[in-house]
Amino acid sequence: LRTSTLLYPATSAFHVLGIALLIGSIIALDVRVVGIWRGAGWRQAVSDLVPVAAIGLGLAAVTGAALFSVRAGEYIVNPAMLAKWVLIALGLINVVVFHALMRRAAHRDSLPSRSLRIVAGVSALTWIAAVFAGRWIAFAN
Repeated sequence: LRTSTLLYPATSAFHVLGIALLIGSIIALDVRVVGIWRGAGWRQAVSDLVPVAAIGLGLAAVTGAALFSVRAGEYIVNPAMLAKWVLIALGLINVVVFHALMRRAAHRDSLPSRSLRIVAGVSALTWIAAVFAGRWIAFAN
């Protein structure tokens, strides 16, 4: 990967694609649950968008690991990289909490509970912060 003139940029492009799928799906879902983008069927939006987000996460994780391997010694001490990992971990914990709250919701067609809306808002902020931290990696030493 380090010596290829094509493989590194292709891996980087697929990393960006994975991030786009992940963040795009999450933000679309979160604004629906929070109530910014109203409409019937917010639960259907969850069903439709979670698989897309999962594919994006998988693609971003695999390509991110490959990109990390090129400069692991530098990245492991980069504060922006460490912040990105913490934010991703928080985002994944938030996913677990979100789905646990959804399972406990009483009515399938009801509006999202206040706690579910809060978790969705935290989700959007956490994943956006992870993107900012990821971009900051190149500028932090």
